[in-house]
Amino acid sequence: MRQSTEFLFDVERWFGSIAAQRMSFAEKGVYLSMLFQQWRDPERSLPDDPQAVADLIAVSSSQAAEVLAAWPIVRLKFAPLKRLPGRIANRTMERVRRTQLRNFRKRTEASRLAGKASAAKRLNQKELPINERSTLVERSSTVRLGIDRLGSTPPLVPPLRGGVRAGASKTYLPALWNELVRPPLKPVIVPVGDARKRLVRAAEARYPRATWVDIVTRVNAAPCLTGQTGRDWVATFDWLLKAENAAKVLEGQYDDRRAATTPVPVERRATVWDRVLEHVEAALPRHQFHSWFGGTALVEHAGSELVIAIPREEVGAWILRHYAAPLQAALTACGLDGVAVRWRVQVAA
Repeated sequence: MRQSTEFLFDVERWFGSIAAQRMSFAEKGVYLSMLFQQWRDPERSLPDDPQAVADLIAVSSSQAAEVLAAWPIVRLKFAPLKRLPGRIANRTMERVRRTQLRNFRKRTEASRLAGKASAAKRLNQKELPINERSTLVERSSTVRLGIDRLGSTPPLVPPLRGGVRAGASKTYLPALWNELVRPPLKPVIVPVGDARKRLVRAAEARYPRATWVDIVTRVNAAPCLTGQTGRDWVATFDWLLKAENAAKVLEGQYDDRRAATTPVPVERRATVWDRVLEHVEAALPRHQFHSWFGGTALVEHAGSELVIAIPREEVGAWILRHYAAPLQAALTACGLDGVAVRWRVQVAA
């Protein structure tokens, strides 16, 4: 089969990847150009040589220099091929190609079966062939009824297994958990086993992705789920998969009540960043604010830049990805429109 020139690109995963955002613009450009070249290459691979790659994707001497400069970083995203010595390939790109090829073959086979079913129906009922006077509804009904009547024809949509459709898309909840949780909560090993995967798919069917982001954020902020109440126990991924536990988290039964009742001392609201936080806190749910902004603090206010301390680099990336709008509104409300925010990781002693 001739390979398609189009492929799927997960934009959310790209912008949510910490490793991708650490790359410079030049490195990102070289990396994406290498992916495109691998996709169109007959061997679906690239030479394991920076100069050879530059000759393939660069159109000027300056671009070739950018390829050579970015090579130590982008080369880490490609693995050597045993079947082709001296060649490398991005494994994710190869999985995407195989998935598209498999889906194309499934669609082709489904169309072939649908055509056979339609022909059998017309033959059994001595119908005239579909002609140019048949409407679109009539044509689609002919195919659908033909499939329903022929017991030997497999359905076009895979059957449900345990409430989850067979062949469903890859689960996202384990990766979401690993991305959001903070110590002492533990990440889950991926890929998950078949038994756990059934539980994961059932959980994903109960709530949409945005709700699960809210649930995991609440778990992060709950003292009784993170070992802060004297109990030597923290919530786990498997604990959250249970329907009753996730429902309790979503209902706020584990929320930190102290955050709502303890007044904030005036002296802690003295810096310009604290005034910004007041506006952000008013715009966000309490558990989200305390999870992502509670550990921030002003380090330096120099002219048109605010240097803010964060406990981990992922916190700054998550804030910019999901809370950029309320943060910018808070800066504007405090007369800081045009002031840049720069994160600095500072681990508490």
